[in-house]
Amino acid sequence: NDFCALHLIGLVGNEPAACMRIRFFADFAKLERLAVRHEFRRTCLAVEICRAAKELSRLKGYTRIYGHVQERVIPLWKRLGGRVMQSRRPLAFSDYSYAEMVLETERHPNALSLESDPYVLIRPEGEWDKPGPLEISAQRPVTSPIHNKQAA
Repeated sequence: NDFCALHLIGLVGNEPAACMRIRFFADFAKLERLAVRHEFRRTCLAVEICRAAKELSRLKGYTRIYGHVQERVIPLWKRLGGRVMQSRRPLAFSDYSYAEMVLETERHPNALSLESDPYVLIRPEGEWDKPGPLEISAQRPVTSPIHNKQAA
């Protein structure tokens, strides 16, 4: 799943201290594999990386965010506005019991869509608010030999 996902890294100073994976499906985003280094588990880092994942999902137009949550961290998801889903079947793997949770949210007012500026849509993932290298190169005149032949 790592090759088809977006990964967030939480830093403390310049040091990696947490990570999370987000996969995007047709009508929901799925938060996965939250990990926080032991020495940072009593900080707000887990909440902050989850909030960042939620906002990133909203910017991509998602209003439903799903996750498999270890039962001991259900309060963290509830703090973010999530709720435990009605159990379809017991969920246990890697020696832990999990709950299915969903967080329903509002679409971000600036969510990406087909109406978004085309240069915004080719910017690097998650950096839609910063001009990207292709946008900067568009300020130069077109010099392609093929383009010049067609123009003649």
